[in-house]
Amino acid sequence: MAPATGLNSDTICDLQGQPLEQRPAAFIKAVDKLLTVGAYYSHDHEQYRIVSEKTCEQIVAAIGQGRAQAIDNTASRMMIGSHLVDPHHRNVRLLHDLLVPMNIARFEISADLTPADLRQSISALQTHKLNLGNTSGFQEIRIDGLPETVSTASRQVGRGAGGDDPMSLEDIFGADPSGDHKPSDETLLSDSEKLAREFMEI
Repeated sequence: MAPATGLNSDTICDLQGQPLEQRPAAFIKAVDKLLTVGAYYSHDHEQYRIVSEKTCEQIVAAIGQGRAQAIDNTASRMMIGSHLVDPHHRNVRLLHDLLVPMNIARFEISADLTPADLRQSISALQTHKLNLGNTSGFQEIRIDGLPETVSTASRQVGRGAGGDDPMSLEDIFGADPSGDHKPSDETLLSDSEKLAREFMEI
């Protein structure tokens, strides 16, 4: 599909060259702005606090009537809503580079987010990334210190029926780890299921 015309450098396009819808684009840009400011100011600096308050307001507005906004990641792409985007886009790169080294496959923010929650979340994620250091490949990482309004999920994304055993993406989507299992009709797969299969191929 040909890229849409009349775009500028501030337009975030998906992998098919189509501009993101207004709310997902605003969400991404708001998070990126805070991460950019955080590269120049400490988290207890007044300027960072002011920007975090404005960013929180923009994030909540972008979520709108929904309960939350989720971003799904692989090493090579990011999904927000129904859009797959290039993680190297200048408004996407900082968030993608923050989440992927920690094997965070899903990053979700609730509409109940507060500025304090936002600052706490970014600080917790950056601290864990710093502690992780250089790594190769994906590994299970537990992120502590996140408020209730922000959540993450790695390749093991949940708990089994007994509450003790982790459920993997293979468990959730019923895939055969050998790779032999195929759905009867690939066209029935949702975007989330397709993304899950990409994670299983990593």
